[in-house]
Amino acid sequence: VPRIGVKVTAPNKSSVESPGCQAAKERAKEVKKSELKNLFYVVMTRARDLVVTSATMGKRAAGWYQDLEPLIGKEIPVIPYSALGKAVEPPQVSGFANKSAAHLHAALRLLPPPPARPVLQRIPATRLAKEHDRLEPGIDVSPGGTGDGAAAMGSLGHAVLEHLALHDWDGSVGTWLVRLADNFGISGDTAETLEKRLERARILMAEATKDANEMRPELPFVFHDGERLIDGTIDLLCERNGRVFIYDYKFTEAEPASVMESYRGQMEIYHRAVQRAFPQHPEPEISLVVVSAKSCCLVPVSI
Repeated sequence: VPRIGVKVTAPNKSSVESPGCQAAKERAKEVKKSELKNLFYVVMTRARDLVVTSATMGKRAAGWYQDLEPLIGKEIPVIPYSALGKAVEPPQVSGFANKSAAHLHAALRLLPPPPARPVLQRIPATRLAKEHDRLEPGIDVSPGGTGDGAAAMGSLGHAVLEHLALHDWDGSVGTWLVRLADNFGISGDTAETLEKRLERARILMAEATKDANEMRPELPFVFHDGERLIDGTIDLLCERNGRVFIYDYKFTEAEPASVMESYRGQMEIYHRAVQRAFPQHPEPEISLVVVSAKSCCLVPVSI
């Protein structure tokens, strides 16, 4: 059976190029050419006494020599590479190279002392407030109890109120509790004990912020105070009719008056942070949102 030969021809180079490839190559050449001109400009404007550059000599000048020739004419000295070593003066060796270690130490002692290293400490607002405030017995940061579990419940309550504020207080408290409970290592049954409290808080906050032009839940801040950087997070900041309102959630079974006195220091820090962030506004108004098993109320804080 005779073999049938098949002639395979190489494809035309232009036929295998992607669309726009040639234009991209030309663009790359233009960019490279522009970068070389920029570098040439930097060299010529930064040199004080002498510029040494390589060039291609022949019938047609190339390289940077092509840019230099129209500026200076034929006065540019052309030195072959083989004679370059003889065309320059030998480097002058400084006598400092022969100095001893004692001379170096003496020279170092003449230098001015370095500036004192600034002492700057970053402190959370809550920790700073605890150093000044004395929490009265019965003041808990979370609903019902103490310890890590109680703190996790308080964090869960804050998270639910944050998401409700982001949705303009619409939505189901129970749905958010189920959705967020795992993030804090809390079972669904345990999380449900917060539902009634948070529902009362949702209704209260929806009414308190109904005329707000803007709401910013979980607003972080940091400001400089002497040798300290104080940072923290405001539970909810609202702007209404040119005034700023601060709301801070407290889960506790203590009396509202005791809560206000216990957290006055923390609210003073929030007050300072907001004044610095909104200097064009009047002094902010601050309210604690006290959430307990029996009720939920707003407690104004005077600074």
